[in-house]
This record gives sequence, C-alpha cells and structure tokens, in this order.
Amino acid sequence: MKLDSRTTVLAALAAGFALLAGWTTLNAPQPAVVACVDLENTFNQLDQHKAAEDRIEAMAMELNKQVEQLAQDVQDLEAELDAFQADSPAYLEITRKIESAIGEYRAYESFSTGKIEAEQSEQMRQTYMQIKDALAEMSKERGYDIVFLDDSIPAFERSTATRTIQQISNRKILYANPTMDITQELIEYMNGRFKSRNSG
Repeated sequence: MKLDSRTTVLAALAAGFALLAGWTTLNAPQPAVVACVDLENTFNQLDQHKAAEDRIEAMAMELNKQVEQLAQDVQDLEAELDAFQADSPAYLEITRKIESAIGEYRAYESFSTGKIEAEQSEQMRQTYMQIKDALAEMSKERGYDIVFLDDSIPAFERSTATRTIQQISNRKILYANPTMDITQELIEYMNGRFKSRNSG
C-alpha cells in the first residue's frame, strides 16, 4: 500500500509540473513583431506628396511670373531713362521710379522665395506626420509592434573625414533583413486611402 501511495503522489506531482510548464509556455511574452521602412522612398512614392508638390510648383510659377514682370518694369524704366538728359527733371523722376521699382522687385523676390520655402517645409512636416499616423493604424491592423526607420539604405555623401564620421555616427541601423521591409506595403496603404478620399 505504501508503494501505491508513493506512486500516486509522484504521479500527481508530475501532472502538476506538466500543467505548470504548459501554463508558463502559454503565458510567456511573445516576441515583438519588428519591421522597417525606407522613409525617403515612402515620401517619393506617395500620391498625396506628389499632389502637394504639384500644387507648390504651380504656386512657384505664379510667383515667378510676378517677379519676372517686376524685373521687366525695371528694364523698361532704364530704357526710358536713356531718352532724357541726366540733369533734367524727367530724368530725376524716372530715376526715382527705377529705385522704387528695384526695391519692389527685390522685396517681392525675397517674399516669393520665403513663401515657397515655408510651403515646402510645412508640406514635408505634414507628410511626415501623415506617414506616422498611417503607419500606426496599419501596424495595429496587421500586427506590427515596432517599426524602425531604416537609415542604412541611403548612400554616404563623399565629404571630409569629419563629415563622414558624422554620417556614420548618425546611422542607427547597420543591417536589416529585407523581408522586414514594409515600405511598399505602407505606400500602397496610404495611396489607397488617398485615392479613396479623393474619388468621392
């Protein structure tokens, strides 16, 4: 009887350990699902970014037309100046007009440059935030836990030793398995949403 009792206890302990091992396995933390994205390629392939660039380019062309017109006004006044003597009232009047026209031209040229740079900067910021938001939504839908910016893709710029060291120091990823790259998946996801929003 003692042998049977001891056997029963050992069997119970073995079963308990087996259950504990199974519970531990089931409740063990799952490894994170990691992916990476080529940000530069994403920017270049997004339809919404291309549309914004087209809009800014059209704006730049309109501003440039005005700059060219102001430059032409200056040239016309300078040509008109040749018809008068240097000490005549008309000569002095046109000289003042030329100075005013040159000031207007330079001011508008500076304004145009600043306007375009501001638009480009804001568009880059907006596109970056849209990429982050879309990536968060897509990752939740498709089970990605963390997505890295793959900065190992862009080539190094030929430069000084100091600049080269800076470029190396700025790199955070030395290698990423290509199968982890979800760049095209993200591009298709965002372009699909952009097309859907603009089709109605």
